[in-house]
Amino acid sequence: TRFAVVAMRQAAAEQANNRKNSRRVEYQGREYTIRELSDLTGAPYARLRDRVLKLGWSVERAIQP
Repeated sequence: TRFAVVAMRQAAAEQANNRKNSRRVEYQGREYTIRELSDLTGAPYARLRDRVLKLGWSVERAIQP
């Protein structure tokens, strides 16, 4: 069913966020994975990942369009 597929995807995303090697970044005094930050801010995951991890931008700068 559709509900089962959605639940499986959410569980997989949650497990990925809990990995030891998930890079965490600080934003507004809290730590987030890039995926969590993407979900929180609405900024595309790939853009945040590239800007923060590859280009070394600050999180605040990376979130901007």
